[in-house]
Amino acid sequence: MSLQSCNIPKLETSVHDCFNSILTHMSQGLLFITSEGYLTLCNPAAETILEISSPDHLFTQWSTQFDDAWLGFPLKQSLIEKRSLPKQTIHFKGAKGTTRELEIESTFVTPSQHSKEGLIVFIRDVTDLHRLQEMNQRRDRLHALGEMAAMVAHEIRNPLGSIKGFASLLERDLQDQPALHRMAKDIVLGTDNLNRLVTNVLNYSRPLQAEIVLQDLVALVSGLCRQIEADTSLDTRIVLSFHSDVPALMVPLDQCLLTAALLNVITNAIQALPNGGKIDLSVIRTDHAQIQVADNGVGIPKENLKKLFLPFFTTKVDGNGFGLADVQRMIQAHAGTVDVHSEENKGTVFTIKLPLDR
Repeated sequence: MSLQSCNIPKLETSVHDCFNSILTHMSQGLLFITSEGYLTLCNPAAETILEISSPDHLFTQWSTQFDDAWLGFPLKQSLIEKRSLPKQTIHFKGAKGTTRELEIESTFVTPSQHSKEGLIVFIRDVTDLHRLQEMNQRRDRLHALGEMAAMVAHEIRNPLGSIKGFASLLERDLQDQPALHRMAKDIVLGTDNLNRLVTNVLNYSRPLQAEIVLQDLVALVSGLCRQIEADTSLDTRIVLSFHSDVPALMVPLDQCLLTAALLNVITNAIQALPNGGKIDLSVIRTDHAQIQVADNGVGIPKENLKKLFLPFFTTKVDGNGFGLADVQRMIQAHAGTVDVHSEENKGTVFTIKLPLDR
């Protein structure tokens, strides 16, 4: 026997180990279903995406474990017709109920000396990618809306000054006619309110200039909590608490912008507690610096959640719809994100994530 032939088993073992390592570490899910309908391969990425466990399903008939069209195409028909399917995106519900956007592609392989006949299914989780694309599209729409709103605001502000000036003169000259004096005063108040709205529109359309400095996020949030608790106007039935899983957390941030954003979120939490309740502030270190503001208030209707950060959207009688839109803008100036989870009559959690370095 030659030396070369003696090394063949070692080479085969090495190739097998390499193949297993690739399957284990690849981010794309991979399944192999034989022409008889048996699941014989399921890599860790596929287990995570589909929320299944290989030991429970390997070497069992697919039809006895899952719906035939669970992956977005008729599996049995594809096996019978020995047909490969082009890439497609599906709205998928995992075994544990999690919804995802998946990119599915399948290739039918014919039998060879070392492989069985069957279908290879490639699975890619594109949920985050689609979310980012939607955010970019929304940002582009808002940018265009902001430019248009700024132009309109400028056009409104010019005559607004004249209206207020003449109304102020009327208010002064009609002191002896109470009914007319009150009308003139209402005009002045109306122009002031409109001017504030115009100012908000113009400020929103301008890019924020964040002055980023490395600061202790724990000290900032805990200090803000103490300031709010010391406010005598705060309803005594509302209890604020603060928690951090680290004693200190240095984060690059703009103290003024972040404080303003947090105050806005906390104010919303207070307004969601008309009969009192709890507001929990927390700082958590993960791969980001995370701030959570949670309340057990009235909650937000599901249909309003996607509109919360849009300018002009408000459910308050005296609101102008710029509060949370400004919060999002301030957090984005930190290269961060802000998300909200809410259930009616149970409460709301705002989660702000900031990068640990920039």
